[in-house]
Amino acid sequence: MSGRHRVVLSPDVVDGVLARVVGQLVALHPGVGRAVVAAVAYQAAIELVVTVGDAGELARMLTRRADARLLAAAGAPVPIARRVPQPA
Repeated sequence: MSGRHRVVLSPDVVDGVLARVVGQLVALHPGVGRAVVAAVAYQAAIELVVTVGDAGELARMLTRRADARLLAAAGAPVPIARRVPQPA
C-alpha cells in the first residue's frame, strides 16, 4: 500500500452507528418490522465496515445502502443517489 494506513473502526463505534441508522430507518419504513430493518442494516454494515474508516462516512453510506435495499424489497426501487434519508 502506498504509505496509507487503513483506519479500522472499533466494534463499539460500529455498533453505535448501526443503532442510530436502524432507528432512522425504522422511522422511514414504518411498515417494516424493526428486526427486518436491523437485519438489512447489519448486512450492509458488514459489507461497508471493511472499506470505511470514518464513523460519519459509515453512517451516511450505511443509511443510503440499507434504505435502498428496503425500498427495493418493498417494490419501489430508487437509485441510491436520488433519495437521501433525513435523520429524524
